[in-house]
Amino acid sequence: MVGVLAAAVVLVAVGVVLPASTDPIPGNRGVAELTTIASGAHRLGLMIRGVDTTKPILLFVRGAPGAAERGAVRAHLSELERHFVVATVDRRGGGSSYPSIEPTATLSLNDEIDNTLAAANYLRQRFRANRIYLLAHSGGTIPAVFAAQRQPELFRAYVGVGQAVDLAEADRAQYAETLAWARRHHRTDLVVALTAAGPPPYSTIYGYEPMVLAENEVFSQGGGQGGIDESIAARQYTLLEKVHPFSEFLDTYSIYYPRVQDVDLRTQVARLKIPAYFVDGENEVPARLRLMREWLAELRAPRKEHIVLADSAHRSMYERPAEFTDILVRRVLADTLN
Repeated sequence: MVGVLAAAVVLVAVGVVLPASTDPIPGNRGVAELTTIASGAHRLGLMIRGVDTTKPILLFVRGAPGAAERGAVRAHLSELERHFVVATVDRRGGGSSYPSIEPTATLSLNDEIDNTLAAANYLRQRFRANRIYLLAHSGGTIPAVFAAQRQPELFRAYVGVGQAVDLAEADRAQYAETLAWARRHHRTDLVVALTAAGPPPYSTIYGYEPMVLAENEVFSQGGGQGGIDESIAARQYTLLEKVHPFSEFLDTYSIYYPRVQDVDLRTQVARLKIPAYFVDGENEVPARLRLMREWLAELRAPRKEHIVLADSAHRSMYERPAEFTDILVRRVLADTLN
């Protein structure tokens, strides 16, 4: 027993002192580092990688609150580093920004918008760039879109993947579709769980659990690329940062998600002053695609484009990385760099 306790103490000590790391980039023109930046009273973790610091800057605002995606970015999107300086920010409560979950009273949409703008301004100053590119996925698209709306002069273009538009309406529609599917396929266990929970919204993440866990099966979702397991395995996080990915997701989601239930981009973001590109997988949840198209039809922007990738779903950029990189280089960069 003493030996087990001693081993546990050593493991914790190693987790405290052993730093995270990221692969070096050959030559002297690139950048490969893990750092933290200030955003008000918070410290946010940032992974910055690119083969040439004179390339355009791309800020990536990742998806679900409390999730950590450095590992997924490195595993699937490393080709972007040849064309951009790619900066992946850990949102409050996730990954290297986990300590910044406190104080939870300030974990709000406005705070997330401020954090996105703080990261953008840091990168602009650090790399002496007048404007940068803004990429966001899933839940990260909400604060990112509002950041682009609030300060368009910071950005060359916005790219939204799995764009969220109206979370409450999307969840209600997904609930109804999942329940209908469960009844058609005689999945009594799922029918019971869904009817017991009732339609969303819910006060905690646990109400969403039956619907979310069934999503891959109900909507023919992809193979799980970009999941939490990839970041647990990534050396871009310390041992201690790998210990709590599930708890940080649960904690942050339960705090933040109820506070963004009144968001509806169809009424709140009628115009963007920068080019806007949207990427979805063909197997995305139908309600999300429908809301995306409704908003896009009315959105005014200098340029707007919607690209649907085959054989992919909500994490299309991880599931079809070559096609996604091609979109950013041959469409977004080609249209907006000059």
